[in-house]
Amino acid sequence: MPVPPDVAPGSSLYMVAQGGRPSASKNATENPAIALIAVLGAEAPPKVAINEMTRVASVWTNAQFLDGTNLSGHALGSY
Repeated sequence: MPVPPDVAPGSSLYMVAQGGRPSASKNATENPAIALIAVLGAEAPPKVAINEMTRVASVWTNAQFLDGTNLSGHALGSY
C-alpha cells in the first residue's frame, strides 16, 4: 500500500472506512453512520484489515488523539 509522499517521517498512519451495509441484518440498507478505523503505525503494511476488532483496539488506544475521523496530537517526546 503506497503512502502519500507528503506524509512526515514518523507520522502515525491510519485508515478509516465509512458507510456500508451491516451484515447482521439481511434487510439492512446503506448506513452512512458506520465508521471503522485501523491504526497502522509509522509504516504501512502490504495488507490491512478494518473490522470491529481493529476499531475497538484503535479507538481504545488512541481516544485522546481522535477528533472525528482525524487522528492528531504532539509528536512523540514533544508537548
